[in-house]
Amino acid sequence: MEKKDTRDIILLTVLSFILSCFSVGSLVFTFPLLLLSKRYPKKVTDTACVAVMVLAAGRQLFTSRDVLMNSLTYFFVGNNLFIPFALILGAMVWMHTKGEDVVKRLIYTIVPTLVLFILFAVVYTISPQSAQGVLSTYREIFVALFSEIFQLSNQALNTMFDMVLEMMLSLVIPLVFINIVVVHYLYEASKNGNDVNFDKKIINFSLPYSFIYAFLGLWTIMLLKRFVSIPMSVNVIVNNLALLVTLFYGMQGFSIILYNLRRKGSTLSGTRMMGFLILSMILLPGINAILVLALVGVGVVNTWIELRKPFKESLI
Repeated sequence: MEKKDTRDIILLTVLSFILSCFSVGSLVFTFPLLLLSKRYPKKVTDTACVAVMVLAAGRQLFTSRDVLMNSLTYFFVGNNLFIPFALILGAMVWMHTKGEDVVKRLIYTIVPTLVLFILFAVVYTISPQSAQGVLSTYREIFVALFSEIFQLSNQALNTMFDMVLEMMLSLVIPLVFINIVVVHYLYEASKNGNDVNFDKKIINFSLPYSFIYAFLGLWTIMLLKRFVSIPMSVNVIVNNLALLVTLFYGMQGFSIILYNLRRKGSTLSGTRMMGFLILSMILLPGINAILVLALVGVGVVNTWIELRKPFKESLI
């Protein structure tokens, strides 16, 4: 390996770590790691990914160096590392599954997040005292932060905290998945932007029929649990899985809409369409739910009604 290659590998690895240290940068910090896979073998990219994980863990421990004697510190460090580790492991899986079916790659890529989520659940379950200590600390911070803003009683703020906590835990896996989809799509588009086959894969993205059973089953449980009391842990798991499967159908809806735009002569790229959707959701908060529901609806309906009509010319 030449010196230039070594320098580029180090630069991209360090860039990834630096991006992970900032709130906005943490959204795309795996992109430099994915770029490494363009030119270097898997051994190099794996090493770079592990290096960023080590640096991220070292940073968390360094910032908590004054309270390392407190066992709860390691729980907080673990919580802070959950999403970075999930995204890095997802990037590693994506790079190792090159050539596989896109749906399978996406499923494989989210598996590390599911495993980490279950691992954290087990750790907190077998350490109830530590779990209660972590929860109490977060609760105190929440109450202190919002008591002056909302001018509510401690009881009301505690109730609000419980609702916010459950909502955030229910969105962990879907949010990680959204990040994986967006960043990995941008990477693949930058690498294969002029490749006709890549374009075909995007507009022909299709879920197996069996997915509909998971979708209907999970949303049936989502409806039933409104009438039956279930443990918070079970509720959180069901919420995550239901939203995850729903996002898959949202992707299928995105693909179908783009397909039909192309069929009618539009030259709109998937990247531009994705950018338009993201900006619309950010700038028009009231319309984001409608857009998401529309994409999911199109994706689900396609299970029974084929919405991709053949092109008049053999372009696909």
